Amino acid sequence: MDKKSFQTKVEDRGILMGHLYNIKAFKLAFTLNGQGSLLLSIYSKLVCIELALKDNQQQNTTIWPALSHNVSGLLNNIALNSLGIRFNNALKKIKCTDRNGNNLQSINERNYPALRYMNHDSDISGGSSDSDLTELDIIVDDIIIQMRNKGVFI
Repeated sequence: MDKKSFQTKVEDRGILMGHLYNIKAFKLAFTLNGQGSLLLSIYSKLVCIELALKDNQQQNTTIWPALSHNVSGLLNNIALNSLGIRFNNALKKIKCTDRNGNNLQSINERNYPALRYMNHDSDISGGSSDSDLTELDIIVDDIIIQMRNKGVFI
């Protein structure tokens, strides 16, 4: 969909999209046809999901501060609760370094950006595996498909 037809569609729905440029920029990272990093792809998809869901709910100003990076909470607002649960379960399997420098900590479901500090099993014993990342990636792809089915631009 080109920018003009997208803007028309958005205007028809009465929604002001404040982050179209950002969504398109991060979307590039996961449309490299397998040429990029799985971790970067997942992270970029999650940024797009967060921005798209917040833009979709712009009229509800309580979402921004209350849900911050809580993807499952944002999904609940468009009746995708079961996907939010699947996402949380897969996210918790990813181990990372926490704010205090402790390795092998589960990622808080309200803070997906902690993926940036993932402990991979090639770096540290007990870290997350490629299969953990693949599982999360599959669920994130499912989220994107269901968001599109609900009319959320992503």
